[in-house]
Amino acid sequence: MTVFTRDERLDLGRALVAIANGAEKLVRRCLDLPADAASFAVQHQALAIATRGSWRGSNAFRCLDEDIGLVLFSGTNHLRTVATILRSDMVLGTALATLTRGALEAFGRALWILSGDSPGDMLWRHACLAFDDLEYPSKIAPKERLERRGGEKHDADAFRLGIGEWAQNAELPKLKKVSQAQLVGDLVQGFDADWPDKTMGKQVYSDLSGVAHAQWFSIHSYVKEIHRDGRLYSMTLEASRDPVLEYVAMLYLGAVRSHEALAGYFNLPQAEAERWNAAKQIARESFERVHRPTESDEDGKAGAQ
Repeated sequence: MTVFTRDERLDLGRALVAIANGAEKLVRRCLDLPADAASFAVQHQALAIATRGSWRGSNAFRCLDEDIGLVLFSGTNHLRTVATILRSDMVLGTALATLTRGALEAFGRALWILSGDSPGDMLWRHACLAFDDLEYPSKIAPKERLERRGGEKHDADAFRLGIGEWAQNAELPKLKKVSQAQLVGDLVQGFDADWPDKTMGKQVYSDLSGVAHAQWFSIHSYVKEIHRDGRLYSMTLEASRDPVLEYVAMLYLGAVRSHEALAGYFNLPQAEAERWNAAKQIARESFERVHRPTESDEDGKAGAQ
């Protein structure tokens, strides 16, 4: 299997840390400081549907903004964890696929909400995710305690029912189950509009899930056999060069798509946009130092010319 040099692993880690730092600053600028009065974020907070409250706050869109921020922070934390693995001496195994899938799930959720066709559609999507997230704990542990800011507590089942009641009172469409595979598929499909296969995104998610769940048909290419005295002694799971580069590229592109959607929603000031662009540039340069064209790539370019 092709391995990375120490410098290459450091560069891949540097790319992820750069984009994670830039993404976190972008989110904090959007959520913690006064927003542009002309932005969709501020306009939506003044709508009647927002000021009637939500299932856990006085303004439905402020709650939506906070939850998007939390899920984006979660995604960038996955990037930092991948960077830590890359900068260590750990074997680059299937943990990278698990972390990549988790980050893309977070970025896909945020992008799906921000891509709503209308303010009401955005709130409906937000409610669908919250309602769906509580389906499992509601079924197996209805007395699981969920503490709110004021110290008030209620069980998972009651909390979930409250979301449904709020959506009904707000005259939103019936809440539905959300497919994580579809959200990640839509996110990944947007990386390259020229992909001929429109199911490529969902296939990527399926592959990541297969590796994450250690399904043999998905991880066979990660197996490295160790022989002693001519006999198979043990096996380790080690990622080759191409999958690792693909994971890092997907983490970068997922962070960019979701955070730029947030920047547009809040109408990010020019100075902050320039800082974000600088972070992206550092990440790209670090990645490009590792992602050198292969001989087959160069032959393909020569043929095209």
